[in-house]
Amino acid sequence: MKNNKYGIILYRDTVNLGDDIQTYAAYKLLPKVDYEIDREEISYFVPKKAEKIKVIMNGWFNHDKTKFLIPPYIDPLYISMHFSENDLILVPGYTFLTGYAKEIMNKNKIGCRDKTTLKVLKELGYSKAYFSSCLTTTINPIGKKEEKDYIVAVDMNPKIVKHLKEITDYKIIETSHWIFLKKNISYEEKIKKIKEYEKLSPEERKKWVEDHAKLSLKDRMKIVEEQLKLYQNAKMVITDRIHVALPCLGLKTNVLLIYYDYNKDRIETFKEFLSNTTEEDFLKMTKEELFKVKNSNKYVKYREKIISEVEEFLEKETDTSNVPKVDDYKEFLKREDYIKKLYQEKIDELTKENNMLEEENKKNKKDAMNYQKISNSRTWKIIGKYYKNKLL
Repeated sequence: MKNNKYGIILYRDTVNLGDDIQTYAAYKLLPKVDYEIDREEISYFVPKKAEKIKVIMNGWFNHDKTKFLIPPYIDPLYISMHFSENDLILVPGYTFLTGYAKEIMNKNKIGCRDKTTLKVLKELGYSKAYFSSCLTTTINPIGKKEEKDYIVAVDMNPKIVKHLKEITDYKIIETSHWIFLKKNISYEEKIKKIKEYEKLSPEERKKWVEDHAKLSLKDRMKIVEEQLKLYQNAKMVITDRIHVALPCLGLKTNVLLIYYDYNKDRIETFKEFLSNTTEEDFLKMTKEELFKVKNSNKYVKYREKIISEVEEFLEKETDTSNVPKVDDYKEFLKREDYIKKLYQEKIDELTKENNMLEEENKKNKKDAMNYQKISNSRTWKIIGKYYKNKLL
C-alpha cells in the first residue's frame, strides 16, 4: 500500500454540486490524492511517469462518450457507476460501452449505482456487473451533529415551500445544487437561469462556472462540507435530488424524497432506501405525517460492503509492470485526437446542415398550414369561385 499512488475523479466544469459530492465521497475514503483526473478527459489522463494509479471510478459517466476509454495508467475500482444513454454522436443508446470499452472493463467487477445501469450492462454482456448502491451513502457526519430548528428545501418549487411554511413553525431554508445560482435567487429567476444555461454550447457553459472550475480540489471539498453541514444539522431535508437524499442517510438526517417520474432511471432504485412521496401527495401532508418521516436502515448493508471493497482495493499493491512509456502514449493520444477532430468537424458540418433543413421543413409546414386555413375559410370559398370563373 505504501508505494501506491491514488487518483480522484473530478468533473471540473460541473454546474451541479452533486458531482462534487460524489467526488467528496471518494476523497474521504482515499488515504491521499496524488492525481486529479477530469471526468470529461479521462481517456487523456497520463501520469508524470509510467505507473499505475488507483482510482475509485464512482459517479455519472459522462458527457463526451468519445473520452470514456480507461487509459492504461489507471488501476480502477468500478463502483457506484451510472451511465446515461446519450450515444457518441446524436442518437440515444449505449454503444460507447461495447467493443473495446467492454473489452477493457469486462475484466473487472462493475458496481452499478442503480438497477437501470445494472440492467443495461447485463444486456450488453457485462458478466460481473452487480448492484453496489451509491458511494455517497458512506459519507459520515462532519464534526459534531447538532440538530437545529430548521428544515432545508433543496431545489424545491414554490408549492412545496409554501406548504412547508403552512404546516410547520420551523424556519425553511431554501438552497440549490446549481453552482451558478445565487443563494437568494427566486424560484422564477432560477428556472429562467437554468433554461438559459441549457441552451448554451459546451464552450459557453464553461463561462458560467469558470470561477468554480478554477478552485483547487481542497477548496471545492470545503464548499461541499459547508453544504453537507447544513443538511446534517437540519430537522429534516426535503428534495428531489439523489445526491442530497443519499448523503443525508450517512449524515443521520431525516430526508424526504419528492419523487418525479422524469428521474426514474436514476432514483427508482433508491425508493426502498428513502422515505418518498409524490408532489401531489406531499401537498396533502399534515405536520404530524411529515414528522413521522424517518430514515430506513436498508442502505446500511450496501454501505458496509462498499467500504469493505474500497478498503480491500486500496490495500492491494498495484502491479506497475506493462505500462506504456509516457512519451509514447502522449504521441499516440495526439494522433488519436487529430483523427477525432477531423470526424468532429464533419459531424458539426452535417449537424448544421440538418438543423437548417429542419428549420426549412418547419417553415414549409407552417406555410402549408396557413394555405390550408385560407382554403377552408368562408371568405376564400366566396372569392375563390369568382377568381376560378375569371381564369376559365
